[in-house]
Amino acid sequence: MSAVTQLLPNDHIPATAVITSASRETRDDNNVELNPVCVMSTIPTRSTNLPITKIFNSINILGLGLVKSRRLPVQKAQVKKTGLTSLKSAENFYSQGVKKLSAQDFCGAIEKFNLALKLNPNYAFAYNDRGVARYNLGDKNSALKDLDKAIELDNKNAKFYSNRAFIRGRMGDINGALADYNLAIAINPHCAKSYFSRGIIHYNFGNHTQALADFDSTISLNPHQAQAYYNRAVTRSNLGDDNGAIQDLMMSAQYRDSI
Repeated sequence: MSAVTQLLPNDHIPATAVITSASRETRDDNNVELNPVCVMSTIPTRSTNLPITKIFNSINILGLGLVKSRRLPVQKAQVKKTGLTSLKSAENFYSQGVKKLSAQDFCGAIEKFNLALKLNPNYAFAYNDRGVARYNLGDKNSALKDLDKAIELDNKNAKFYSNRAFIRGRMGDINGALADYNLAIAINPHCAKSYFSRGIIHYNFGNHTQALADFDSTISLNPHQAQAYYNRAVTRSNLGDDNGAIQDLMMSAQYRDSI
């Protein structure tokens, strides 16, 4: 069975993979979309029923939302001055790491995140972003450990779960990936990317009705996403709704052309 996948939203984006970094859940406009890596096939349309069988070349992409420097919680007044200085320094190193991550200097980013974590071992965002950098260098095991630690420190951040789901999926732990996407959506039911990614998993396991529901949610939250329309079109075709599939393909082409 061919896999449903995401489409490449911008042809000029270079090819390197990344995952979604932590950010405030309500500010997706702060997220920086970076690079694709693993080429996969799209859901196959049924050519005997659909006049439009190929709209785009599809590619597996998950965006990395780079975080802006986030201030650490204010410490109690009785904390020693040296402790406050260390926390400020940790935040400074973290901010430097984020800049290097944005520039795709992954080794440099890891170096800065290491310094931040040396000063503040409980810095969940630094673990998350170091995991992003490690994943991009091909160190999936270390990346997964960093996401485990980030979630241990902050189990209410949806993007931590979404990042771990992405890594688990690339490591073949599909059940673990699905469980993490479920948790991400439970925490933040307004994250279109989590529905979209979960829909891909449901489709690939033959759960077309559940996949359709996830693509419906994706489009409801982001009505201009060409990828979601395309994947919903093919899902509808497999469920026998050829008219709905054709309409979705037309919408997909429309929004693809508008990019």
